[in-house]
Formats: sequence, C-alpha cells, structure tokens
Amino acid sequence: MSRRGNSDERSGILKWIVLGIVVVIGLLGVGIGAASWHQVPAGHVGVKTIWSEVVMSQTYAEGLRTITPIMESMYDYDTRIQLAQLKEQAAASDQQDAITEVSVNFQISPALANVVYKRIGDLNTVKTIVLKPGIDQSVKTTTAKFSSVELVTQRDKVRDGIEKRLKEYLDAVTFDQGGVSYKASLLIEVKAVAISDFAFTETYKKQVEDTARAQSKIIEEQRKVDIETAIAQQKIEKAKGEAGSIIAVAQAQANATLVKAKAEAQALKLVREQLSPIIIQKNAIDRWDGKLPVFLMDDGNGNILLDVGKFLESLGKDKETNTGQTKP
Repeated sequence: MSRRGNSDERSGILKWIVLGIVVVIGLLGVGIGAASWHQVPAGHVGVKTIWSEVVMSQTYAEGLRTITPIMESMYDYDTRIQLAQLKEQAAASDQQDAITEVSVNFQISPALANVVYKRIGDLNTVKTIVLKPGIDQSVKTTTAKFSSVELVTQRDKVRDGIEKRLKEYLDAVTFDQGGVSYKASLLIEVKAVAISDFAFTETYKKQVEDTARAQSKIIEEQRKVDIETAIAQQKIEKAKGEAGSIIAVAQAQANATLVKAKAEAQALKLVREQLSPIIIQKNAIDRWDGKLPVFLMDDGNGNILLDVGKFLESLGKDKETNTGQTKP
C-alpha cells in the first residue's frame, strides 16, 4: 500500500510540474507575441533600433507596427509643433541691457527623425544643443541693431530680425551621418518666433514708456492736424466753388445788362434817325414868319427878281379862270 501511495503522490507532483511548465510557456508566448507589436501614437513617428543601433533606412508612421522582441525596439519621436521658451540678456545699441523673452515654435522633420535621434537626441536635447545657442546668438545680434526705445516701438522688426538670424544659424549648422551632411534647418524647422516680453531696469523702463507715450501722442496730434487740414481744404474748395458760382452769375447778369444796353442804344439810334427829319420840319415851320422867299435868278440877259408868293398867287388866279371857262 505504501508503495502505491508514493507512486500516486509522485504522479500528482509531476502533473503539477508539467502544468506549471505549460503555463509558463504560454505566458512567455503571450508576452513574446505582445512584444512583437508596437503602437506608434498620433503625431509621432517610430524610430526603430536593432540591438540599440538606429535603423537609418526609414521612419515608421503612426499606427501598429511589428518588431522582433528583445532584438528590436521602437522609439516614438514627437513630430508635433513644439515650443521652446528662452530668456536672453543682450545690450541694445545705446548700451542699455535688455532681457528678451523669446518663444520659438519648431517641428522635427518626420522623414529625418531617425537622423535627429541618432545625431542629436530627444526633444530636450534638441532644445539644449541646437536651439538655445541659435536663439542666444540671434537675440544678441539683432538687439545690438536697435536702441532700447526701438526694441519696444519696433517690436515686429526685432522679432523678424531674430527669426531671420535663427534660420541662418540653422542653415550654417550641419550634422554628418553615413557620409551625408544634413543642415540643422532640414532636421528642425522653425515655424514662428514671438517676443513675449522685454525687461529693463525700473528707471529706464519708465523712460522708455514715457518716450513711447510721447511718440504716440505726436502721432495722434499729427493725425488730428491731418484731419483739420483736410477739413480746411474742403472748406476752401467749397468756397472756391461758391465764388465761382457767384462770379458766373454776376458775369451772366453783366452780359445781360450789356446786351440790354446795346439794344436800347440801337433802338434810340433808330428812333433818332426816324424822328430827325420831322423835328427839323417842325422847327422850320415854327420859325417861319408866313412870308415866302424871294429869289434872284439870272436868265442870261439880266437879273430877274422872282417873288415866290406872288408867283403862287398868280398861278391860283389862272387856275380859277380856267375852271370857270370850262363850265358849260
């Protein structure tokens, strides 16, 4: 009985051992199977490494990817737009120190993320090794071209200058990989640069603000002057128009008066021409004393005195005599 019991006991232990082995193998299989898949998140690319060596042939887009467990791994590189904020102290052209707070939006090239990862590192390393020196140099170079007042009043020009210098800096920095030289501007694309703030000493800050307000007031006053000048010019043009209208009316009235005067003068002239013979005859009649004139004529043999009145009287008598003779 004891032998049979010992045999059953050993058989039970063996079964549990086998079951344990099967479970372990199953768990290992599940683990290995799970390790064969890698999910690349949205906004990232996968950088594959084989025995910690970066695969340079390609990067892997977001989605489910397969890898060989233990031998291979996948690093998710964030290719979304990133923000780098830095404060840089630099002297303006008037030797006033200004602390410029700059914000830079940048993005890692998805196609070259494996080069960035191998030659530079992760995003924090990119900011420290590449962007910080570039921003520092760009701010100092640009700030030196402006006075402290202009840094405030010409903020947009300062920002554009910093962005231009930063891109030039990235064009000049290169990284060699596999016999190929990559410009930093190809690996890291600057999207936008913004100036968050300028900081000066309190005394100088007040001076800058006062100057800016004074310039703003000058601009406002000039705008008012321009408006008043425009209004005055409008009044002048209106007055010229009204004066022109008055002159035109007066000219028309003068022309009408002249025409009327000429017409009246012409009428008077015609009246005088028509009335002159009648007036002369009337004056002659008024001045006649009732006696006909006597003319002295020469008939070739001597002078003959002709009394017109007696002549007319004799003619009248002859007419009466002839009239009486012709009656039946």
